[in-house]
Amino acid sequence: MQKVCSVNLAGGHDVFYPWMSSGENPADTPSRWYEPSSAASLPQVELASSEPVADLRELGPWPTDTWFFIHFCSGSRRDHDLLDEIEILAGEHGLSVVGIAVDPLASLDGLHSMVSPPSLHGDLFNVIWGDWLMRLIQSKRVAGAFGSPPCNTLSAARHVPLKVASGMSPRPLRSRQSPWYPLSYCTDRERLAVHVGSALYLLVLGLLGEVAMTGGWTGLGHPADRGEPLPSFFATKEVHSFCRTFGLVYSVRSEERRVG
Repeated sequence: MQKVCSVNLAGGHDVFYPWMSSGENPADTPSRWYEPSSAASLPQVELASSEPVADLRELGPWPTDTWFFIHFCSGSRRDHDLLDEIEILAGEHGLSVVGIAVDPLASLDGLHSMVSPPSLHGDLFNVIWGDWLMRLIQSKRVAGAFGSPPCNTLSAARHVPLKVASGMSPRPLRSRQSPWYPLSYCTDRERLAVHVGSALYLLVLGLLGEVAMTGGWTGLGHPADRGEPLPSFFATKEVHSFCRTFGLVYSVRSEERRVG
């Protein structure tokens, strides 16, 4: 059994083993509880899970050697954007990778008839979209994912006083000590922007964790932590815990910090 498991794991195989009941082994009582012939005598056990079950039929039209790469909060699609470059690079190495941009500004028109997403524009706040993404990830056909949640409420530029004709310049909306929440003086509009930004960041972080758990590559881009007194999600215990759990490391590229 150990040899068979090693071959399956090393080869990346998804193997189905039929189970056949046998009356010759008196030690297999627990494994015989769910035999149809003895169902009447079974204890009533309720099995439940909050996790959606992958429906592989949704991926049926795609060739079995096709993989997916998801970009959360991608913005509108552009020539030579992240997904474009990944598809090109994968093709140069003989791999079939299809990029999926999840953002209200990005259209999935080219994918709609094949993968059947809930709508032409991704919405992480939509529970149906969340369920669809989870089922896609749990199908183990997602080779990797990248997240770039909005960072306008965390920008270091907000902490630089500006002289503008209107007398109003962008002001800090978060604190270093509690970056997930708006500062007390924020207006309703500013508070909404902070809450939306925090929720999207945490949603993206959780979905990247799901991809990592299925063996996919993950990365996240956000403004670099510039230290006190500027706020940064990268300085929070939640992100530190996430990085430890999935073995991610920081790297800084052009004043933007990434984990991956």
